[in-house]
Amino acid sequence: MPTPVCDVLLCDEEIQNQWKLRFPEASLGLGQRSLRFGIAREAKFATSPFSIDLNANAEFYDTEIARMKGYWVKLGLQGRYYFLQQKHIRRGKSGNNLSGFYTALEIANFMTKRTAAWSFNRQYWGASISGGFQQRLFRNIYVDTSISVNGFTDEVPYEYNANRRISARVALGFTF
Repeated sequence: MPTPVCDVLLCDEEIQNQWKLRFPEASLGLGQRSLRFGIAREAKFATSPFSIDLNANAEFYDTEIARMKGYWVKLGLQGRYYFLQQKHIRRGKSGNNLSGFYTALEIANFMTKRTAAWSFNRQYWGASISGGFQQRLFRNIYVDTSISVNGFTDEVPYEYNANRRISARVALGFTF
């Protein structure tokens, strides 16, 4: 018999794949506007704790103070390992699904265009190692949080020329 908590967290569900549509993030401020959104498809390998997440994310921005307009688009392929899943299934605390703590390795292609004091239109590659937590809520909402160490090719088009960085992310959205 499912508990009320499992009705919200979908603890017992058998979920083999899902589409994830990230809630759009819009920022409107004095002299700055931006819009971010993303879509992903995640699928498990049978009953294993491994999955593949194919994702596309984009941001469009306009900053009057820096006189800068542009966008970036990221296409990524991420392998995930839900490392506590088998233990939770054995204890009856989870189903064979796409929720829980995970580690991930991602390869991504970035396309970016910016017009400012100096403009560029570039394409470059990146790779990252992440640790995160993903949870499905109710039937059609998900939350996915992660901390990543990212590395980029030498063609990174930023004035600070950072080929490595650490990033944190919280994504909310619909799943179906």
